[in-house]
Amino acid sequence: MKELLLSAPQRSQNYPLLAQLSSLFLRSSLDGIKFEVAEFFKALLELDADNDFADVFASSILPAFIDYTTAGEDAVTAFAATELMVTYVESNKARSVQLLVRGDVLKKLVEVMAGKKILRLSVIKLFKALLLHDSEEINQYFISNDLLAPLFDIIKMNRDNLLFSACFETLKLIERQSMKKVILYIMDKYRAIVDDERFARNPVIDELKAKYELLQSHSPPPRLTNTALRAVSYTHLRAHETSLHLVCRLLLEKKKKKKK
Repeated sequence: MKELLLSAPQRSQNYPLLAQLSSLFLRSSLDGIKFEVAEFFKALLELDADNDFADVFASSILPAFIDYTTAGEDAVTAFAATELMVTYVESNKARSVQLLVRGDVLKKLVEVMAGKKILRLSVIKLFKALLLHDSEEINQYFISNDLLAPLFDIIKMNRDNLLFSACFETLKLIERQSMKKVILYIMDKYRAIVDDERFARNPVIDELKAKYELLQSHSPPPRLTNTALRAVSYTHLRAHETSLHLVCRLLLEKKKKKKK
C-alpha cells in the first residue's frame, strides 16, 4: 500500500490519494471514518523504517492537520490529528522540532485545549513525546513559553483523575530524565503548588523535590563578580593587616634590604 501511495505517478501529481484521505479525515461528519483514516496513517508512520512516508506526511498532510487542530473547531478531529502528531514525533525528532516548536504549534495548541478534555489529553501526550527527546531547544521552548502552565492548572484543580494522572506522568518523565533546566523552572514557578499539603507524600512530587535538591547540591560555585575582584590600595591592605601579616611583611622587607 505504501508503494502505491508513494509511487512515481502519485508523486508527479502531488499524491492525490493521500490528499483524498486527508480531506476525508478533515471533512467527514462521521467520527468512525476519521479514526479509521487516522489509524491507517498511524500504521504507515509506525512501519516506515526508511522515513519516506514520514517525509511526505510532514510536507503534504501534517500542515493541514495542524491548521485544522489549532483553529479549535472540532475537538474530536483535533484529538485524532494530535495523536498522529504524537506518532510522528516519536520517530522524527529533528523534523518535529522544526514543525511543532519553531512553528509555534505547541503555543497554539495550548490556547485551544482549554475546556476540551479529549484534546487536553492528546496535547499532554504530545508534550511527553517531545520532552522524551530531551532536546535543549525543546526544553528551553517549554520554559520560555511557560507551556507547563496548563498542567499545573489541572493539578491545582485536582478534579479529573484521568487528566490529573496524565499531568503527573509528565512530571515523572521530567524527573526521570533529569531535565535540570525544566526542573529548576518548575520549582521556581510552581513551588506553591508543589508544596501544597494536598500532595504531601505524593511519590512523584517527592521524587521531583529530591531531584531538585540533588541538582542544587551539584550546582557550580557562584562566579566572582567584578566587585569581588576589584583592586584595593596598599593602604587598605595595611589597615586590615593582622599581627601575623605584619611579621611576614617585616621579614620580607628585611630580606630585601640585605640583598641590596
